[in-house]
Amino acid sequence: RASRGIRGTQFDQHRNQRRHMNQLVRQTSRQSGSSISALRSRIYCSIATSSRISLNSVSDVRRTQLRWRTGGKNSRVMAREVSGHPESEEIVLEGWLEHVRHLGNVAFAVLRDSSGRIQVTWDQESAENQCRVHEFKKLRKTTDESVVRIRGHKRQRPAEAKGSDHNGDIEIWMSSLEVLNMCKPMLPIPVRPQNITNTTELARLKYRYLDLRRQELQQTIRYRSNLTHAMRKHLIAKNFVDIETPTLFKSTPEGAREFLVPTRHPGRFYALPQSPQQYKQLLMAAGFERYFQIARCYRDELGRADRQPEFTQLDMEMSFVNEADVMQTAEHLLAHALNECPPPGHNSLSSEIASPFRRMTFHDAMHTYGSDKPDLRYGLEIIDFSAVCQKVDGNSGWKLAAKVLNAKGLGAKLSRKKIDELRATVDRKIADGVFFVKVGEKGEWKPPKPLSAVHQDMALRSEVNGLVNVEAGDLLLFSTATTSAQAAKKLGHFRVQCANIMQEAGILDIDSRFSLLWVNDFPMFEDIEADGLESSEYLQSTHHPFTAPHLDHQETLENAIDGLLSLSPHHPEAEGYRKIARRCTSRAYDLVINGVEIGGGSIRIHDPVLQEKVLKAIGADVSAFGHLLDALGYGCPPHGGIAIGIDRLIATLCEKENIREVIAFPKSAYGTDPMSGAPGHGVKEALTEYHIAMLEKYESSSA
Repeated sequence: RASRGIRGTQFDQHRNQRRHMNQLVRQTSRQSGSSISALRSRIYCSIATSSRISLNSVSDVRRTQLRWRTGGKNSRVMAREVSGHPESEEIVLEGWLEHVRHLGNVAFAVLRDSSGRIQVTWDQESAENQCRVHEFKKLRKTTDESVVRIRGHKRQRPAEAKGSDHNGDIEIWMSSLEVLNMCKPMLPIPVRPQNITNTTELARLKYRYLDLRRQELQQTIRYRSNLTHAMRKHLIAKNFVDIETPTLFKSTPEGAREFLVPTRHPGRFYALPQSPQQYKQLLMAAGFERYFQIARCYRDELGRADRQPEFTQLDMEMSFVNEADVMQTAEHLLAHALNECPPPGHNSLSSEIASPFRRMTFHDAMHTYGSDKPDLRYGLEIIDFSAVCQKVDGNSGWKLAAKVLNAKGLGAKLSRKKIDELRATVDRKIADGVFFVKVGEKGEWKPPKPLSAVHQDMALRSEVNGLVNVEAGDLLLFSTATTSAQAAKKLGHFRVQCANIMQEAGILDIDSRFSLLWVNDFPMFEDIEADGLESSEYLQSTHHPFTAPHLDHQETLENAIDGLLSLSPHHPEAEGYRKIARRCTSRAYDLVINGVEIGGGSIRIHDPVLQEKVLKAIGADVSAFGHLLDALGYGCPPHGGIAIGIDRLIATLCEKENIREVIAFPKSAYGTDPMSGAPGHGVKEALTEYHIAMLEKYESSSA
């Protein structure tokens, strides 16, 4: 104890205080019957009083608790908590030295920690600092982003120097500086937000740990944490069970390409799950009835603005429910979570996230907006133009479907060169068959050749003008295709582009509020005619092969599949059965916010016979799903669910164009990690152990 000196004496004092507190807890609990937690604040006050510490507020009590636990006056204070401390008390701050400004013998620094920022001032001319020249020299040598410990006292800033942030009216009058870790003098990327615009994305990903220091990313990642916590808390309160499912699974055809994981068993591989889809259905067969999980999912796809090879989704599944039950559960979840944790810049979303959300069928969405995830914050509806085209052609066999979209006022803003640039923003196959017609100041049309007959016939042109309310300065977009859905889908791509240009030009006001929409009644299988694809010998599921058909179409679907399976895939009558199956709708639904699909789900097939037929119709290996078919046959209840993409949801709420801005350590557009160099080359010994041989053309690159 003598060798420990003062620190040893303080330790003994704290130990005696702890013993004293335990005695008070036991005595008071026995006498009053109150719980320990209810007595805790009074016990702390008793200890503080015996230590002659004044308690004037709840914040004083909390500081006393912190000091008692961590060792007295020298405990750390977070930047955001400084305002609650008296000016007479010495404060210890720890964090990053963001930047320093030297004005003669006065220095102004900004200290940043995870709670916020605060200005720190050093005045070498003050009487108390004149004897501390070494501290001033140390501050001059300290580089930006160094980790420091600063001691000082709080004081009010002059009125003319006050800032607008949380600590804008106060500063720390520094008395000592301790450098815990000196930062290298030149940062590879800037950390301050005003300097980030010229930094490449590759550099930001390579030094992601520095990029994450930026306030914008810190705010987004913390908001993500708070929102997922609110979701988890709400679901547990609604009797959902949080269950983790395996990451190592078997390869099953569900649509996307999978990541394979080799094993020491020759020729045997695990697959990383695209989603917990089969496991959550197995949990329904197991009788859990209400399951959820914040799950990691994997798909071997190149990154896009809204896709990553590994992503996170909120997975839910329920037994004995229909579509309305699942939708209502998701609506209540989002309403609760977003009202408890509104996104940055929003105080409340109670008026925007009001249940029930708007609903629209897949057919109406495609034919009116040209997309199965329409943004309803603005109009720009697509109008059918086929009847007018038939009149122009004199009813002499016009077989093409036609649609028209009127971008009000955009014709006066875009030159022909700009229109050509607009066409180049979409795929050439989509742009083919789309024609742009500018409306002049006197209402005259300047159409391309395919619509010249409309331009010449004044009566028909008048009919078109009334159909889409044509005015001077408008831009008309005409689309022709073999089917109405295909014609509308072409215009759907240009609709979003036109809306963005119109907003930038100030001729379209897009509502800043969130627009939530359910799209339901999806086709059971992909409509290859609408997509302009060639016919295949197998059907392709629109969502996944576990989606149940609409009750009104189930018998029709089963008969079509039975007829299809009774024939060879290339039989002349097989395509007729496939067309019947494609016209059947499913019990699937998607959740859309501001034109972004952030969730999707369905009522599942719980009949093993129907499930086996659907798997055979899409050409899947039924034996790969033997475990699921067995589970369905052992008394599996009707069930359904939904998966909400956390990355897309946060990006939409925080108004980020790329989901990489809401993920702590995302992959690049090529699926690589520039920071760590992943994926790396396999060690030869490991490849041998896992029975993997490199192709000769790749051996040199892996050496």
